[in-house]
Amino acid sequence: MSGRVKHITKLARETSRVALVVGLLAATPIVYLAAPAFAQEFRFNQVTVTGNQRVDTPSVVAFAGIERGQTVSAGALNEAYQRIVNSGLFESVEITPRGNTLQITVQEWPTINRINIEGMKFFIVANNYMSFIISID
Repeated sequence: MSGRVKHITKLARETSRVALVVGLLAATPIVYLAAPAFAQEFRFNQVTVTGNQRVDTPSVVAFAGIERGQTVSAGALNEAYQRIVNSGLFESVEITPRGNTLQITVQEWPTINRINIEGMKFFIVANNYMSFIISID
């Protein structure tokens, strides 16, 4: 083989290697984009409840349905939130994962502690079973 042919053959090999490396680098992002996405999971050693006044903490935790040490997904946290809201006992609910602690913050609906009836001396209460008169002093 002549010197010129050897040089062209060597140049072709180098070009093939460079093309192979460039091709692999260009294909690498596609591999990462095609990788499956993993859902975020949580494991809580402690569940704390704040803001509750009349509903006790074990009841709120029972509504959530999340036990200590149980592995839960973000979807399961959303379901726990929905269960607490659907109890109808709270005006607002917030669930916040904080490391190994699940923080549940609730605000209970206000209570009615007094009803004043004014302008009537008596009224009649009646239904299908009984009727009676209530007098107001």
